[in-house]
Amino acid sequence: MSHDEDVALVRAFETNAEPIAWAADLPVITSARRDARAPKGFATYLTSLQAQITAPPAELPSSVNGQLELPVGGHENCP
Repeated sequence: MSHDEDVALVRAFETNAEPIAWAADLPVITSARRDARAPKGFATYLTSLQAQITAPPAELPSSVNGQLELPVGGHENCP
């Protein structure tokens, strides 16, 4: 599996009706590495955010409208 191992693990737990504890007060610390090892990993996501921040306004995607598009909600919205 080249990406989304965490998503696959959660889906397997859900499929097998295993208990999952979701906690907003339990932060996850991840690497801020931008040298991507996985093509759809977090480093690629960070690089895309940097591109949105540093792009001239004329080059920003129309969906940005002055704000970054950050994932909202659970794991299904993560890159």
